[in-house]
Amino acid sequence: MINFIEINKIKNKYLKYKKKYLLLNNIFKNLQNGGNHEKKEIYEIHDAINILRSDKNYNTVNEFLFFSNKLRDNEYVVLEAIKQDSHILQYVSDRLKNDRNFILILVKQNGLALQFVSPILQTDKEIVIEAIRENGLALKYAIEFQNNKEVVLEAVKQNGWAIEYSPKYKDNEDIILEAIKKYGRTLQFASERLRDNKEIVFKAVMQNVKALQFASDKIKNDKEFILSVVKQYSKGIKFASENLKKDKDIIFEAEKQKNIELEKYNSK
Repeated sequence: MINFIEINKIKNKYLKYKKKYLLLNNIFKNLQNGGNHEKKEIYEIHDAINILRSDKNYNTVNEFLFFSNKLRDNEYVVLEAIKQDSHILQYVSDRLKNDRNFILILVKQNGLALQFVSPILQTDKEIVIEAIRENGLALKYAIEFQNNKEVVLEAVKQNGWAIEYSPKYKDNEDIILEAIKKYGRTLQFASERLRDNKEIVFKAVMQNVKALQFASDKIKNDKEFILSVVKQYSKGIKFASENLKKDKDIIFEAEKQKNIELEKYNSK
């Protein structure tokens, strides 16, 4: 029996790559043929952008490497490519890598591109701020600012995991509280003092019960604290101390909460 679904899949895949081949071919023809230089250049840029947009699952870097030096020096082409892969920036022209205005636009679109900008621009505060507002993890590449509270706070507001790249502020309550708001498990990067702070640990655990595994041994062995957790999340018992895992009161509350969670799940 003919499987028409599979045939259509193969057909669509073929048409997709045929289109990509034709677009690439157009670029090569424009490079080889004579005629109006300005018009030819416009077509070249247009075709390059269409290639980059035609299949977001394709390897954008490989496609970009086929482009001429002139296309790698074109702002519109590079911006389209960067949308899909920040690694593209390492292959663009040196002129663009050092163009402050262009990089400022670029990092607003893909903050992780900060990794590949020139070393001088990596120390530009405005560029760094825009990069981490787009993606807090760009703090990893802003080495000059990893001890700057303003910058670190902006980074963890966007992505709590950014705290991993700022050792200085792992003992700062404001920064850690901001990090755990959306990412409870970032408690693992807090200092020992803060992982022994009941208020901070409880907030982290309420965001993600798995954060309890990063609390101090003292807190994991605090019966009152563990009871308050398992009354909200039955799985919290997994991260209690070995002694409290056997405690009758905690087992009772955990089972009680588990039944409530099952009822809620089954009623959906």
